[in-house]
Amino acid sequence: MVKKLTREDHLIEIQSLISNNQYHKALSELKKVVEEYPDDYKLRINYGNIHHFLGNITEAKNEYEKSLELSKSKEALNNLAVIHIEKRDYENAIKLCNDAIGIDASYADAYYNISLCFELLDDYTESLNNLNKCLDIDGNHFKAMILKYKVAQNTCDWPVISELEKILNDNIEMGLEHPFMNVSRYDDESINYRNARSWQKNNQSNIVSNDISLSKTKNEKIKIGFMCGEFRNHPTFFLIKNLFKHINRKLFNIYVFSYAHENYCREYIEKDVDNFIDINDQSDDLTETKVKSFNLDILIDLSVLIPHNKMSIIKRKLAKSTVSYLGFPGTSCAENYDYIIADRIVIPETEREFYSEKIIYLPNFYQVNDGEIKARQFDNNNFKLKHQLPLNKIILSCFNQSFKIEKSLFECWINILKKHKSTVIWLLKENQIMQNNITKFASSQGIEIDRIIFADRLPRDMHLQRLCLSDIALDTLTYNGHTTTTDAIQCGIPIVGFSGNHFASRVSHSLLKSINLNELVAFNLEEYSKKIQNLIEDDVYREQISKKLRSHEFMSDFYNLEKFTRDFEKALISIMN
Repeated sequence: MVKKLTREDHLIEIQSLISNNQYHKALSELKKVVEEYPDDYKLRINYGNIHHFLGNITEAKNEYEKSLELSKSKEALNNLAVIHIEKRDYENAIKLCNDAIGIDASYADAYYNISLCFELLDDYTESLNNLNKCLDIDGNHFKAMILKYKVAQNTCDWPVISELEKILNDNIEMGLEHPFMNVSRYDDESINYRNARSWQKNNQSNIVSNDISLSKTKNEKIKIGFMCGEFRNHPTFFLIKNLFKHINRKLFNIYVFSYAHENYCREYIEKDVDNFIDINDQSDDLTETKVKSFNLDILIDLSVLIPHNKMSIIKRKLAKSTVSYLGFPGTSCAENYDYIIADRIVIPETEREFYSEKIIYLPNFYQVNDGEIKARQFDNNNFKLKHQLPLNKIILSCFNQSFKIEKSLFECWINILKKHKSTVIWLLKENQIMQNNITKFASSQGIEIDRIIFADRLPRDMHLQRLCLSDIALDTLTYNGHTTTTDAIQCGIPIVGFSGNHFASRVSHSLLKSINLNELVAFNLEEYSKKIQNLIEDDVYREQISKKLRSHEFMSDFYNLEKFTRDFEKALISIMN
């Protein structure tokens, strides 16, 4: 007679399956145990956890809710809150975390998740309040330290950044620092590689799949898929939106797998592709089935590691080859990416060893643009007054996000302002704390606060109109302007770019080299300052650069999206070969 397995026997078997990355089998086994012990709320939580890991968000949510019907536990409340965070339902996530804290006032993870919600809502005051509560309870809560660093970046709180920098540096091998944060603060390919490798090891399991094999049938045309969660008011959409118009449909079938998109973006793109597939709110299993049904030759992931990505699905090997492009400026260290598209400036040949992906080089520049000239002529005086800009000053602008503005960079700008009384600096106002910190620091350095001008966010067309009022655009260091550098070029504004030691800090160099303006690329802060001051002091030189940027002949290759697309297609064909 076969001995009946106990609850504990089942759990040991399930844990063994999980250890061997057999998540679908583990889920099937746990379902049987849940059916046998339907009133065990902890089993429901574990059942929800595996569903969550497999991307079955609806099923995970249902299991956490069933667990709460059996027993109101802090763990189920917190796990359910995480689901709501992923669905961008921050209000309900905060409520659930507060309910968890009501059960256990020392539940550090709940405070962390509340702080994460507020950070995502750009409410940095409340985010910091809850982060400090979390760290008061658990001073070694490393995720909270990382989030506090991120908040400090976004608010230009340089003393806090300095305080936390060493802690982050000493713990790179823990795999808790997101690769995006690492490349935003450290321009060292070897460190970025180590961090990404640790992150993947700690956060990504081996491939899990619902056992749908890829077809070996050869397609009549090359089938290309693009997966993206940024077809909305986002730089990725603005950069790539016109590429699809030029792809040779005699050679390629184009499929877009999109989520979190806005309708106007969908309508803009879907007329230029074979199929626009909405995968919003679908489980990973369903998405895998859907994508594999198209028998793709190449899948290009446009999101990669940025927030709300689909790496959990990408790792299921959805196409014969998978490519990282545009979304993340660095290596993912994820086995599921076969290639990364770059150019020889952003990834020099000498840096290949720090990329897990094979590198496909485009011949000129890697970052696509929409091929549209943005430079405009209008009554500058009236338009300047509308944007609270002085009429008789040289406008230095930087519309990069605040996390890119480092203390050493801002000190450089301050020194330029001190030497050149005819200048003001024009920045994007990301949040009130950032504005307060910037203003306070400038004032402490003897700069009149009216020489630091802050611009609110505007719809893109209106923003590009006002950008044309700048005299000189200023790049950032560790994480360059990428889309913002393209914006300045397209608006005909001379931009002094910076070239550093990793992908994210070489994009402006790549773009300026592509238009034969290497003279505007600096390789250290001293050069950077001198090049800016040359443009300030020499009106004729500044106007010469601006005329070049507004010249159709000089800029013809930059705006030649047809040529860029042919080069892009050759890169894809090289993968096939």
